Amino acid sequence: MRTPLVSIVIPVYNGSNYLREAIDSALAQDYDNCEVIVVNDGSTDDTEQICLSYGNCIRYFRKENGGVATALNLGITKMRGEYFSWLSHDDIYYPEKISTQIDSLKKLGFTRTVAFSNYNVLNMDNGITVGVSFEKNYAQSKLQSGVFPVLFGIATGCALLIHKSNFERVESFNEALKTAQDVDMWFRIFRGQETVFNTERLILIRQHQAQGTKTIKTYGDEQNKISIQHFDAVTGEEVIQLFGDKSCYCYMMIKFFFENQIMGAFEHAMDVLNTSEISEGFNRKLLEMREHISYHLNSEVHRICIFGAGINGRRLLLDLVLCKIEISSFSDNDPKKWGTLIHGVPCISPKEIDFENTLIVVAIQENKAVLKQLEEANAAHVITSDKLSLMSF
Repeated sequence: MRTPLVSIVIPVYNGSNYLREAIDSALAQDYDNCEVIVVNDGSTDDTEQICLSYGNCIRYFRKENGGVATALNLGITKMRGEYFSWLSHDDIYYPEKISTQIDSLKKLGFTRTVAFSNYNVLNMDNGITVGVSFEKNYAQSKLQSGVFPVLFGIATGCALLIHKSNFERVESFNEALKTAQDVDMWFRIFRGQETVFNTERLILIRQHQAQGTKTIKTYGDEQNKISIQHFDAVTGEEVIQLFGDKSCYCYMMIKFFFENQIMGAFEHAMDVLNTSEISEGFNRKLLEMREHISYHLNSEVHRICIFGAGINGRRLLLDLVLCKIEISSFSDNDPKKWGTLIHGVPCISPKEIDFENTLIVVAIQENKAVLKQLEEANAAHVITSDKLSLMSF
C-alpha cells in the first residue's frame, strides 16, 4: 500500500523554550514516512543549537528574519514530500496526527483533498487543557463545505494536511502579512476544494503571552482587514450553498466577528445587513423574537435586564440588538463585573435590579440556581433565553 512522504515544516523565531518538544513530537509520529524540516527565521536565542543537536534526524535551514510567511514559503520550496503539514514551534503533534489524516485520505483514493481535525488547547497561564469538538456545533456537511471552516476559524494551520499541488494552484503565503498569512492562505486553498474533517483531536495548541497574536502590533488591523476581504469575497452562489440566503450569511458572520472581537469586520457586516434586503425567513425570525419579548412587556414592565454577563449573555445582547430591542442592563453574580460596561450596556448587581418594572432574561445555560435566586428575590417577570436565539448551525 502506498505511503506518500509527508513533510512536517516547523518555522521558528526565538523559540528555544518550546522547540525541542515540537521537534520530538514530529519525530515520534507513528506514520513512518515523514521528513521534519525546521526553518530558523533569524533567531537570536539558542534555536540553532537545538536544531543542530538533532543531526541528520531533521533537515535544518537558517534564513534572515522575515516573518512566519517567509519561513513557511522556504520550507515549502525545500520539502520533498507529497504532503505538507505545518507545526508551530510552540505546539505539539500527537503520535497519530499524520497517520490518522493519511488514512482518511486513503479512503478517498489519495486525492488532493485537504484534511483537518479537532485539537486540544493548553492555556499556559492556568495549565488547563480544553478540547474542541466542532462537530457538536456544526453539521459535518458544513465542516466539509468550501470556505465555511475558514470563515469560522475552524481550519487551524497545524491541524491541516495539504497536498503540495495546492500551493502550486494558489501560490505562496502572502509575505506582507505578519499574523494573518495563514487565514489568507486557507481561504484560497479551501475555496472550491474537497476537504475531509477528522473528529479526533490530533494536536495540542499552546496559548501563551509570547505568541505573535499578542505581541505583534498589526494583529488586530490584519485580522479586520482579512476578515472584511473574505466576507466580501464570498460569492452569491457560495452564500446560497453554505448559508441559504444573504441575511443568514450576514447574521452568522456578525455573530462570529462579535464573539471574537473583530470589531471592524463586525461593523462592516452590520452595515451590509442593514443596507441589504432582508430575506423572508430571517425577517420572520426577527418578528418572532420581537413578539416573544413584547408579550412580556407593558406600561409597567418596560425595562429588560440580561442576567448573565458571560458569552451567552453577550450573544443574546447581539440577537436583541438585531431585533431592535433595547437592553437596559446586564446583571451577574460576579462582583468583578458590577459597574462595568459590556458593549455599552451597564452591568449591575442583582440587588440593584428594579424587579417591579424589569423583565429579566436569564442567559445562563445551567440556570436552576439563578432561577431559584430570582424567585427568592420575588422577581415576578423572568424568562429564559433558550428560545430566543435567532438561528444557528
